[in-house]
Amino acid sequence: MVIDQHVAHERVLYEKTLARFDAAMPVSQQLLFPHTVQLTPAEYSLAGELLRDFTHIGFTLQLFGKKHRPD
Repeated sequence: MVIDQHVAHERVLYEKTLARFDAAMPVSQQLLFPHTVQLTPAEYSLAGELLRDFTHIGFTLQLFGKKHRPD
């Protein structure tokens, strides 16, 4: 039997993320310097819709920019 160790490791991480999501126990580690990304309008909208889900799995996002409207 041949097992792709990289794919197996990704599966383990995926299962751990799902378990944390179901248990509502986000685990997060802050970066030394925040990473800023540029999104298309469609990506920005999707990120806003998924913000709560990202938070559940341990990501902290701050949406900002020229077109950002604070809630």
